[in-house]
Amino acid sequence: MVFVLIISYYFLLKVLDTTCLFKYVFGIMCPTCGSTRALISLLKLDFHAYASYNIMALPILIAIFIAVHPKLFKQKFWKVIVIIIAIIAFAYYLTTNIF
Repeated sequence: MVFVLIISYYFLLKVLDTTCLFKYVFGIMCPTCGSTRALISLLKLDFHAYASYNIMALPILIAIFIAVHPKLFKQKFWKVIVIIIAIIAFAYYLTTNIF
């Protein structure tokens, strides 16, 4: 599995000359573009840089954590949280990158 990921990343980086397939195909940033840099900036307590990269990086990370570990939360409550975060992240993405 790791080998396939390495080959895929190499293909994206070297052959297509891109690191984001979404941006390569559609010509616009994906909803998670800048998330890694944003979270690193947040760990460094650089809130300005965090907000400039992708302000939805932390809520998306929280939603992913909740979705992966649903047993830590009440039965249906975790689904509501994940859906709300997804809707907010998608709305933010549309307002900042599309319109």
